[in-house]
Amino acid sequence: EMRARFAAEALELDKALQAQAGDYRKAIDAAVDARIAKGGAEDAEPAPAPPAATAKAQPADEADEVAADGPTCAACGAAHDPDALFCDACGAGLGARCPGCEAPNRTGARFCKQCGHDLTAAAEQESA
Repeated sequence: EMRARFAAEALELDKALQAQAGDYRKAIDAAVDARIAKGGAEDAEPAPAPPAATAKAQPADEADEVAADGPTCAACGAAHDPDALFCDACGAGLGARCPGCEAPNRTGARFCKQCGHDLTAAAEQESA
């Protein structure tokens, strides 16, 4: 309902702008001012909350150093953080699931981080 109403409003504004063939900024500013004057976004649905940050933000240089020390993607060669499970460049999986508890583990991990299962034995059996 809100989407349809805003789409109709946008079409009306577009028609008005097309008809003016002049200073669009004034028309846009007037439309925004009118919207604010009549209550603005009070009747709008609230925006979804942003995802919670899982790690403290790092300066760009420090983040690059961490990525350089981590695993590299077998598909594209991009470097990643040690705990990355998927390539942020191509989306390929960087790790494997533990055969004991199905927990995701990073590529090169010797033991499962959840249950301690020996992952090297499982990797050797898969490659044989």
